[in-house]
Amino acid sequence: MNNKGQTLVIFIILLPIFCILIGLVFNQCNLSYQKRELKEIANLVCSYAIQEEKKENIEQLALENDQNISKVEIVRENNSVKIILSKKTTSLYSQLLGKNNNLKVETSCIE
Repeated sequence: MNNKGQTLVIFIILLPIFCILIGLVFNQCNLSYQKRELKEIANLVCSYAIQEEKKENIEQLALENDQNISKVEIVRENNSVKIILSKKTTSLYSQLLGKNNNLKVETSCIE
């Protein structure tokens, strides 16, 4: 029997599904990378904030490590410091479609 036509139809149907799944996996990996990178910056800034008192210097250190950080919040309580960093990043699909859908990535660190 000749199944070449059936195989081609199944391939044409499954190709967009595979492309969407690969895009979703790439999106999640990119978002995880952005979150991990922001967490490392928060840890660095948090350890620096214990030694440094000036808020401007602490914010400058965070912004030197990542220009896209939109919020740097510093909370001092007793002998501990809490740093909250957030930034916006775009997803793969919003870049491909030309839309401006920003995803918010936020992390905190307490020392």
